[in-house]
Amino acid sequence: MSNFQNQANISMGLGKVGTISRRNPLTHLSFLAEGNNIVSGSFVKRGTNPEGQAKALEAGDTADLILGVAVFEKYQVNLSGQNTLIINEGEEMTVVLKGYVYIQASTASSVGDNVIVNPTTGEIRTLVLTYTTTANLTSGAVTTTNNAPAGFIDTGFK
Repeated sequence: MSNFQNQANISMGLGKVGTISRRNPLTHLSFLAEGNNIVSGSFVKRGTNPEGQAKALEAGDTADLILGVAVFEKYQVNLSGQNTLIINEGEEMTVVLKGYVYIQASTASSVGDNVIVNPTTGEIRTLVLTYTTTANLTSGAVTTTNNAPAGFIDTGFK
């Protein structure tokens, strides 16, 4: 009797990271994965061939480089021998530019929160961003800052 089921897991996860979460209208494009470090559910930028390739964000990347979220939509050969969400180099993938996608954030989130990402580590967080604009009357320079933690950039997603 020791191997008899003693628990019923009825609270299943809502979805799998890196998949489309709602079949509402969404904007997406197909790209080939450049490099072997694109993780499904992560933010990507245009690759060497900007019309056909996408690659993972890198240290120093800015918000204007973000293309969208990489989506895992088909079976691919497991080259690493591990069960991961890494998209193999050269595989066709969908990049969601606007829509609903399951992502894994390291912070709790609420409706309307901004999604921010650290391009160096790939960590995704959510928070309400506030912007402050300051003007230097001597030089005429105008600077806009936000309350995102150091190293994080606004993805444009909510």
